[in-house]
Amino acid sequence: MQGFDNRSGRPMDAARECEDSKLSTTKGPEVLRTCEPRLNLDTDFLDLRTAFKALEPRLLGSPGFDNALYVTANTGKTTHRFLFDCGANCLTSLSPAEVQKIDVIFFSHLHFDHVAGFDYFLRFNFDRAKPVHIFGPPRTAEIMHNRLQGVMWDRVGGSDGKIFISEIGDDSLSTFVVRSCDGFRSMESVGSKKMEGVVLDTPDLSVRALSLDHGTPSIAYVLATKAAQSVDTDKMKELNLTPGPWVRLLKDMALSPDESVEIGGVSRSLGELRAALLVEKPEERIGYLTDFRLDDEKLPTLVSTFRGCDVLVCENNYRDEHVDLARKNFHVTSSQVGRIAQEVNPKNLVLFHLSDRYEKGEWAEQLSDVRGGHQKSYFPAEWRSTWSAENGYSDVGQAQGVPMLSDRERGILTRLREDKEDAIVEDQFTNALLDTVSSDQMFFGIKIADLDFMREERVDLERINRFQNLESLCLLNVGSSVGSFGKDKLGSLQSFEMYDWKELKDLSFLAGAGAALTKYTVYSCPQLQSLEGMEHLTKLKELSIHFCAELKEISAVRHLESLEELNLALLPSLTDLSALYSLKRLALVRISRDTPVSAKDLRALKKELPKCKIEAC
Repeated sequence: MQGFDNRSGRPMDAARECEDSKLSTTKGPEVLRTCEPRLNLDTDFLDLRTAFKALEPRLLGSPGFDNALYVTANTGKTTHRFLFDCGANCLTSLSPAEVQKIDVIFFSHLHFDHVAGFDYFLRFNFDRAKPVHIFGPPRTAEIMHNRLQGVMWDRVGGSDGKIFISEIGDDSLSTFVVRSCDGFRSMESVGSKKMEGVVLDTPDLSVRALSLDHGTPSIAYVLATKAAQSVDTDKMKELNLTPGPWVRLLKDMALSPDESVEIGGVSRSLGELRAALLVEKPEERIGYLTDFRLDDEKLPTLVSTFRGCDVLVCENNYRDEHVDLARKNFHVTSSQVGRIAQEVNPKNLVLFHLSDRYEKGEWAEQLSDVRGGHQKSYFPAEWRSTWSAENGYSDVGQAQGVPMLSDRERGILTRLREDKEDAIVEDQFTNALLDTVSSDQMFFGIKIADLDFMREERVDLERINRFQNLESLCLLNVGSSVGSFGKDKLGSLQSFEMYDWKELKDLSFLAGAGAALTKYTVYSCPQLQSLEGMEHLTKLKELSIHFCAELKEISAVRHLESLEELNLALLPSLTDLSALYSLKRLALVRISRDTPVSAKDLRALKKELPKCKIEAC
């Protein structure tokens, strides 16, 4: 029978209910005063991405709630995306496009707080062309197969989705497959093979697994890229060497260094070129360790498996004073985590999977306890906002309510301050950075480009409402968006450009933000079907719509009484221009020849708007 946690309102299983009953849920003032260490938001949090070049890890989920680890591995040859566990609401911080790109899910075990978010993943991936692969402990295939039966699959006939499920035994790997075409009813064995730790092995990376004891098997993982050689392209430019087939020969170590290649008519030895151009790409390692009981017998194997990690992500569930409960429930305490880290000696230790039985101050004390064994221990940078100024846990001197930024984000902020009149951000512009900039009145007429374009981040448009003096706005490569532009919030906005919005179907997000907007560009929005929402832009003078394959009608433009110039290009579904007939101020219409508007329609438009110049280009 399940109860509910009084603090979070979330269900907890009977075992959790039992262990919580042994802990006091009341904390008097005298207790709280001893649990208020301030975390330094610069030195107590680590942006995991800064520890790697090929790997880009992100810790998903909030402290005290379900967590997961999402890792993008870009080895130069290909890009892989891995998810370690899949707790409730963890994936909602990713865009649907990112969720669809996840190649493999590695489950530590199948307790609810590690699988509750799987349905969200399944919704986007059940019938995709590229198979899904799941790894987990024994019984993973049975449990996941049963989970798949909890959905009515009556509309999947003809789909070809496949999910491979591999169970990690002590020395074997057994794989099964289920298919979407039959509603995942049947499950077939693909086979079993001997396995000595490595469960996934590609030419450029590997994943090693270790089974630990959580009352049930719990799998720990190490993801490692493989050391390789790469060509220093900057050095090539410095030596004025033109790329060509010789580059492939350069990396072929079967060829003698005495052999020569011709570059631009000049003969050079491979040995000379290799010495000048080849650089070593070292191995990168990240470990994932959660939900286990410290076992002295297993510790040497654990240490040898995780030694050499650039980052070890490890649970920190119990405080030292609750060591008996930790052992009873097959978890570790803070000091035990410190002991493991002392033995493993990772370059950085990042703590996660905290218990919401503790307050923030107690979590800070747990970090201090872990540092007794390993000084380079941190919370993930994604959790900085939990200790933000408004909650009383920020470092001295931090502006009220403004999130702390990574070094990369601070660099962007510095560049913005140096050129704030017409600043353009060409690298990742995050929602956290948007929070900071939008709270700083220094930025007037700032132009924002590339809102976290590399990740197709879900952009919160409500944040942009804070830019009271914003004159021009440019948003590129937006995976998805939430919220809308508030009425009368962007009263100074005169120019708005939007490029490559992947999931946009109409313009309803514009709401009432058109008081001063005179120029609007919509470019490459593949799912845009309607201009509904544009009717608010009553002062718009110039409108450009390009590369919107699904746009079938533009009836909303009839409300744009101030429109003077209209540019339409590459709109293969648009055939009706009658909405323009009432726009008497329209002076110029440019229509690309690939937009299927007939000559008859153009003549009709010219008849209705005799003063308008119509160009087919």
